[in-house]
Amino acid sequence: MLTLYVGIASGLGACLRLLLMDLFKLSSFFSNLHFPVVTFLINIIGSALLGLLFWYVPSSDLNTILSVGIIGGFTTLSTFNNELLLLWKKHKIICLLYGTSTYLFGIIVVLITIK
Repeated sequence: MLTLYVGIASGLGACLRLLLMDLFKLSSFFSNLHFPVVTFLINIIGSALLGLLFWYVPSSDLNTILSVGIIGGFTTLSTFNNELLLLWKKHKIICLLYGTSTYLFGIIVVLITIK
């Protein structure tokens, strides 16, 4: 039954991600940037949520549903890697900046949320 709940929760997380992506597409400012702001923010928010979840919520089925399901569906490693490859072709410096900052800020946000 837990697997079913995680599957449903991951669908909800993916829908939240798509909603945010669609909202950012409405802004001409963000759509003109070469830096993938939306994916960056989604992964940083997901890192913060995971940090809070693992630090403050005891290990349980609810924790699994929230972390693997909703946050797992919300964050997007495959999109992140695809964007890195696309950026590498035309904007190597931005690619390196994006990759480094995503991992660095992800770790920093987790450390901040658990203090």
